[in-house]
Amino acid sequence: MSFISLSDYSNKVVIGGQTHSSTFRKTTTVVTTAGVWFDGSNMSGHPVTNFYASTPLKAEYLLAREGIQHGSNVSSDQKHLKRVTAMCSVAPVNLLFIDSLLYYPFIDGDSTDEQVFDNTNSLTRETTGVGVNAYVVAQGTYIGGAEFFITYTNQAGVSGRTSKLCRSNLATTAGTIISSGASSGAMSNAWFIPLADGDTGIRSVQSFTFLSANGGIFALVLCKDLGNLSIREANVPAEKDFLIDTGLNMPIIPDGAYLSFLVLPNASIASAPIYGNIQTTWG
Repeated sequence: MSFISLSDYSNKVVIGGQTHSSTFRKTTTVVTTAGVWFDGSNMSGHPVTNFYASTPLKAEYLLAREGIQHGSNVSSDQKHLKRVTAMCSVAPVNLLFIDSLLYYPFIDGDSTDEQVFDNTNSLTRETTGVGVNAYVVAQGTYIGGAEFFITYTNQAGVSGRTSKLCRSNLATTAGTIISSGASSGAMSNAWFIPLADGDTGIRSVQSFTFLSANGGIFALVLCKDLGNLSIREANVPAEKDFLIDTGLNMPIIPDGAYLSFLVLPNASIASAPIYGNIQTTWG
């Protein structure tokens, strides 16, 4: 179920108390690059740092309890992201909240061989793949500049699809999303890997290939975009209320979701905490 009207929302949330609030505070000592996306889950603080450390090239899950807390499972009800608030001493900074669905760790940046993934584990949320995007995050330092592509199964269940070419940026630091930035060719300033024409999502990824040595090690992450927030002034809280902005079409947070955010800074955010809170509701 979900909310069928504002009256229904009021009865369940305002009167019934079907809501949850939690906080987050994340900091990195890494010098980030203006205009290049950074993986907030890799930052230290609360929630705990995520290193994407598991069996190389095997699809693995992140645990909901280790992401931003969004409340307990709500079974037959439907949980929504109602509001987010955040601030930082550096501005402007854009945050993109995501549900990280699956990841493939320890891609070898020195290899130009096709690196075949183990898909023993598959999507447990967003299982059709519609709206699921992929990005590549550095698990250590790297050189950059190499082109790469993935082969994947699309939202219609068609396997053997090949993404468009991306070029790794030159930011070189751990936590950087290498599939973003002005130097990444077809990506422009986006963060996700561009899919083949006509595809609208990914169910699984079969392989990853660098066309030249890029250096470093990387994880490929499948995620669902939940919504964004722009911090426009330093040390001033920014807020986005999805109920006001989208009405009853608030972003859905499934049971078991690993909630985190990606960061697009306009300057380095090294040692500049990003902290705030979220509110979820269900009905």
